[in-house]
Amino acid sequence: MRKLKITWGLVMAVTLMLVLSFGLASCAPAPTEEVAPTPTEEVTTPPTEETTPEEVAKPYAGIKLVHFSVSDREDILIKEAAEFKAMTGIDVEIQVTAYANMRDKLTTALMAGEGPIDTFDMDLVWVPGFASGGWVVEQELTPAELEGMIPATLDASKYNGKYYARPFISSIKYFWYNAKILEEAGIKAPPLTWKELTEQSLLIQEKGLVKYANVFSWAQDECLSCDFMILNGSFGGKELVASDGSNNIDTPETRSVLQWMADSIYKDKITDPASITFHEDQVLNVFLAGDSAFMLNWELWPHNQAVTDKSPVEPDMRMALMPGTEANPNGYTINGPWTIAIAANSTKGKAAEMWLEFLTSKAQDKMRTIEFGSLPIWSSNYEDPEIIEKSFGKFSPVMDAQNEFTGRQAFSQSWYIGWSEALRLEVQNVLVQKKTPEQALKDLAAKTEELATQE
Repeated sequence: MRKLKITWGLVMAVTLMLVLSFGLASCAPAPTEEVAPTPTEEVTTPPTEETTPEEVAKPYAGIKLVHFSVSDREDILIKEAAEFKAMTGIDVEIQVTAYANMRDKLTTALMAGEGPIDTFDMDLVWVPGFASGGWVVEQELTPAELEGMIPATLDASKYNGKYYARPFISSIKYFWYNAKILEEAGIKAPPLTWKELTEQSLLIQEKGLVKYANVFSWAQDECLSCDFMILNGSFGGKELVASDGSNNIDTPETRSVLQWMADSIYKDKITDPASITFHEDQVLNVFLAGDSAFMLNWELWPHNQAVTDKSPVEPDMRMALMPGTEANPNGYTINGPWTIAIAANSTKGKAAEMWLEFLTSKAQDKMRTIEFGSLPIWSSNYEDPEIIEKSFGKFSPVMDAQNEFTGRQAFSQSWYIGWSEALRLEVQNVLVQKKTPEQALKDLAAKTEELATQE
């Protein structure tokens, strides 16, 4: 191996190279600290293995809401929740229960001050109690919503002049009949009065077309309160409870209503006795089976289920004006809009607001009208050609005429629920022959005065 010979020149060369390298290093710029972007700068988080570009673009992705509703709306709400998630990344779990159980379950959850429910459907009759209890968040509606939504749906969302919910579903209870049964009985037109209804029902039953011509939702629930209010108005009765708390409970008209209801079961036998246990869905099932000629029911039930279930009765379903009396020929009915609200104890404020705004948009209102059968909450949707063609088009003339004789289901005092419970208790007392109409109405009037003093 050859040995390296070290000379003075070699030492000087190495030294010079080291000096030059240190000098060059000292001329390099000093490292700078990373500066965070200012708030005005757009920050884009790159996708990782756990996130996708779509999720990065949706700031609320990953948030989960729980929405509580009634059983018959489960399918349509699941569809809407999927659309909403695709738009926002917010997941909405739909939980449902039967209407008869919904208020009790909501009340328990909301009174506890904590729980999984973020948003929920709210019957208009619950709004005063829930708002006065501090269980729902006050809402702000836009000028376009205030000008463009049906007034009855807006009124249903208010308490003491403030909105504690948003309009969700517009609904009116109508008079329905089976045209084929009437034709087979030789009846040329539906009844104009309740007396005429009794006469036609007896004729239909005499011909053996059905056992009972009528079926009603007279279970001891809100449905019974609704039907009593309809009959009271149709018999010419005044508003049962006025805005100042005064009442028109014990009157000749209300006595006539209770007597007619009882007689239809026990004297004339034109009403299915099981009606005192039925809600509207059970009434519909009887009607769709062809086992009754007449019923009172909301617009969405017949349209939605008859079409979905392909009932053989569906082609023969007709809507007519609510019967009246000879003295009061303009039969009366009620509107019962549903609202939608945010639970006061929800921690998902912005996401919950976005969900409500989505559900109550004009586009979703149109979709529900066509696919679910509810009436629109937006005035302009009543004139939409596609809605008229695919939804309630053939019923439009009757609906338009009935709208002139339609009133609010409930008064706005917070004690409505307690009063409604007292009303249906006394009506049932007559229907099961525990009390006379006179005694039941006297007791209801006394209870009404007692409740009014507690407001």
